[in-house]
Amino acid sequence: MESKDVSKKYLMLLAIGPVQEFIAQARKTRDLWFGSYLLSELSKKAAKVLTEQGGDLVYPYVKDTALNTSSMDENFHSLKVVNKVLAIVQTDDPKKLALQVREAVEQLWRTYANKTLEELRPYINVGAWDRQVKDVIEFNAVWSVLNNENSYKDVLAKTERLLDARKTLRDFKQNEPGQLFGEAKSSLDSGRESVLYADRWPEYARYGIKRRETLDAISLVKRLSNRLDKTSKTQNIGITGYQNNAKEFPSVCDTAFAYFRSELEPHASAKAYINQYFLKINEWLGKEQLPAYLKAQDYDSRLFYNNRLIEYVEEVTASTLMSEQEQRRIAFNMSTLLDELYAKLKTEFNLNQPTSYYAFMMCDGDHMGRARKLLLTAEQHLKFSKGLSEFASEAQEIIRQNKGVLVYSGGDDVMAYVPLQHFLEASDKLRMAFIKSMKVVVPGEATPTLSVGIAIVHMRELLGDVRALAISAEKLAKKERDSLAIIFQKRSGGDLMQMNVPFRDHPICTMKKLQRYYKEGLYSVKFAYELRSLHEEYRRMRVSSSWLTQTEELNKILTLEIKRLAFKKKPETIEKQDIESRLLPLLYGILNSGQNLAKYDALEQLRQLAEQTIMATMLMKEGGIEDEEAVANSTC
Repeated sequence: MESKDVSKKYLMLLAIGPVQEFIAQARKTRDLWFGSYLLSELSKKAAKVLTEQGGDLVYPYVKDTALNTSSMDENFHSLKVVNKVLAIVQTDDPKKLALQVREAVEQLWRTYANKTLEELRPYINVGAWDRQVKDVIEFNAVWSVLNNENSYKDVLAKTERLLDARKTLRDFKQNEPGQLFGEAKSSLDSGRESVLYADRWPEYARYGIKRRETLDAISLVKRLSNRLDKTSKTQNIGITGYQNNAKEFPSVCDTAFAYFRSELEPHASAKAYINQYFLKINEWLGKEQLPAYLKAQDYDSRLFYNNRLIEYVEEVTASTLMSEQEQRRIAFNMSTLLDELYAKLKTEFNLNQPTSYYAFMMCDGDHMGRARKLLLTAEQHLKFSKGLSEFASEAQEIIRQNKGVLVYSGGDDVMAYVPLQHFLEASDKLRMAFIKSMKVVVPGEATPTLSVGIAIVHMRELLGDVRALAISAEKLAKKERDSLAIIFQKRSGGDLMQMNVPFRDHPICTMKKLQRYYKEGLYSVKFAYELRSLHEEYRRMRVSSSWLTQTEELNKILTLEIKRLAFKKKPETIEKQDIESRLLPLLYGILNSGQNLAKYDALEQLRQLAEQTIMATMLMKEGGIEDEEAVANSTC
């Protein structure tokens, strides 16, 4: 690092954290979202201070950073940042500037923390709170002299190496006596103690904190994110049991329920049955009568899942003296009533129960390091940043259009969760949008691509475990890059289903066709698993049979085996001609995909075929197919 030098330009790189504590540690989706949101806000604060001090931002991209303009605050407000800021600054004391930025970032964090403290002060151990809050922020800053524009590439590489080196050092934080803290460990961060007084739970349950849930200071700031903005307008919508706040963040339950919600909307008679169900619940819970015919978008999704009813009852009766036994009795009665409701909806409107599964997405750009090495000037890097910013904004719209929820979108990273019926479409559009934004900056073969990892999980799975599974799927997709990887974890146990297909093999269209053909009865679940057994049989045979290593011959044999199985397992209602003209061409296409590549392996392609077919059937069984109109209009 350089010290004081008059009138020198520096390339300054900042990194703000801790990323894991802000993002990964979460029980509710609101915790997950606000962790990434808060990290982004802290990074934006750093970027804004640098700009106010005359710095020129390289990353992230801001439309208009001119001082004293009305657009500046608006542009920073809409800015999407993860945790790094890069700028060219001119100063005689870069260290002083970095310390000034750090103070602004820490002050913003304290502002959020203090708002939470004022809400919860009667219920928390203030001593433990103060200790945890004061040492949260990780702030790393490095800088290098930028003598001229022609040296930008080398200076950037040097600065990035400095940051990597700085991160290997750990700041010493003095340990304080353990008796200052509560005995219980935080349920979200085992390295910190809970600051909550457990015996006061009925009083703070209204903040969305579950019985026996222990939370540290950082986790509480996340949990109360919907109350940090006092100017937000609230509207009580009765049956939901919570305030519909501008800061309220949709749950995975809401997301899994989204498709069923849209199916209910046009059925006034179906909503009348639901209204009767709500009225009975209100009667049991002693609530005011529900206004007639609430819109479907106002329904609390928890009331449509048997395994979420007790959670709802506990939350809405937390401030009362109702016993746990009485809460469970009411939840049981609600479950019986819900089963009766679903029987009516199925009989009269052919509406199936909503799925309990959803898709958690993790996307990451491929070959981004290679692309950055091609950037020779700050102007080129700024153009690159602009492309990433445009993609981040487009990603938000793509997820919204597909009824999903964006956790964060910064740079080439996207984290979101989407209804089972829409994640394939969302994956395809995200990939195309990323490539489009990057082609403008890095054309030709060097254009970065996008790898997409999907975890299909039950809504009751812990968010930390779900995120870890999605990261595993993303790593699977990154093995070959420009790929779609899906891991399906059934709540009931059994084999972990997974597939990984390069986008060049058109996995989105393939999956949609497989789903469609399964729905039309062209093949069965048993056929899908027979394909997996066929792969296992030939895999064992190849160990001792050298002739099975001959790719062309093996491909011919497997083609015949697939045809034999397709006819053998054909449903009685399906004609052989339909199998011959529709199903088999699709299966052969998957088997032969990548045949022009040197590493083509017919047996590996059979495995991919089996896994895609199994995945398609499992998604269908859980309700994961787009609506009929979308299928009919599909270009696949």
